[in-house]
Amino acid sequence: MIITSNQAIEEWSPLFNDALLAGATMDRLLHHRQVIEIEGDSFRNPPAKGKRAA
Repeated sequence: MIITSNQAIEEWSPLFNDALLAGATMDRLLHHRQVIEIEGDSFRNPPAKGKRAA
């Protein structure tokens, strides 16, 4: 199973409106899993020409 997000795992709890439920869900999803964090510029949403990325 592959799950992608543009938010860090720590930022998922507001999506569940319950910190306990979010923690339990993340525990089950991440148990014995490999998390790959990709950093860098987005190819899907590049910065506008002439402007620097923040």
